[in-house]
Amino acid sequence: MYKIFEKVIKTDLKNHYQIKLFGYTLTEAILTMAIVGFAASLTIPSIVEKYQTKVWATASEVFEQKLEQALKVMNTQATLAGYSTTESFIQELSKHLKITKICKSTNIISCFEDRVYWGRNSAEVDTSNIKTSSELGQITWNTEVLGIQLANGNTGLIAYNPDCYQDPYSNQIKGTNCIAMIYDTSGYKKPNTEGKDLRSINVIALDGHFMCNTELADGTCLSEPFSPDPITKAECEELKAKGYGIRYCYYDSDYWAGAVKLCGGVDKLPSMVQLARIADMLYGISNTGARQNVYLGSNRLNYEKAAEIGITGNSEFSLWSKEEINSTDVYSRYYNSSNTIINGYDGGYGRSFSSKKVLCISE
Repeated sequence: MYKIFEKVIKTDLKNHYQIKLFGYTLTEAILTMAIVGFAASLTIPSIVEKYQTKVWATASEVFEQKLEQALKVMNTQATLAGYSTTESFIQELSKHLKITKICKSTNIISCFEDRVYWGRNSAEVDTSNIKTSSELGQITWNTEVLGIQLANGNTGLIAYNPDCYQDPYSNQIKGTNCIAMIYDTSGYKKPNTEGKDLRSINVIALDGHFMCNTELADGTCLSEPFSPDPITKAECEELKAKGYGIRYCYYDSDYWAGAVKLCGGVDKLPSMVQLARIADMLYGISNTGARQNVYLGSNRLNYEKAAEIGITGNSEFSLWSKEEINSTDVYSRYYNSSNTIINGYDGGYGRSFSSKKVLCISE
């Protein structure tokens, strides 16, 4: 009897050690599965997000190539310009781009999402309120925004610029100055968010919400730079009365006041301190003073950095600040290849100077 029990015990011990050597206990298997599951929960969403971002980027690139080709063909055929309405332009565009449905602004959500998310904080925008080019930031076009659906499933909102220019002898004209457009690379599918499935062409803002193009060290987000259209003294006085923060009105071609109107108020323009931080970034320097002129020698401006904030081409430029001096002048900062200086009383550049650009603060 003793030998029988001894044999059983030895067999059990042998099996136990075999299990420990070549397998797992139930507790160990559960623990391993839990660890694998936790690791997957951390990595899989990241992988999916990267894949989806790549899909959106590829779809955007393909669409813009097709649109560019269509506009180039229209330019060559001298059918790019000369329209007074967005609808007449789209009718011609549809001959070169497969548009399956066009929707009036009164029923725009039949072609586009009724809610989208735009800007730095993904503000919710009711697209049924998008009626004219002004809701796309193009305040002087005065044309209707229409909705479109394309054969590839993309949807879009588009406004036409009646001042569109074409040169049928040039192959470089892309025609994007002729339109402002938002398009969705995933149709009606979520997330309907700017920078993800939603992309834009020549859209300054969507219903007052600006995209974040450049983030400064203080956390301020700035839009792409734009050349504002001027407004009259009467329009300036109207903005002043509405609480836009303007103190003076004088010119009948006030470009700075036009920038204030575009951005939605004086406080939506950067300060001189913030323009100095842009100088730090573009020239690779630090602690530029708000009223400081900096002379650096030749070719110190980083044009790749300038392109990142939306300034293309190796040329000089000036940016408006929010700091009003008097009825004829406002502080701005000038940037060229070798130095950055402020313009104010001594600069001789007033509010009627047309070549300055503006960066609107994005919230």
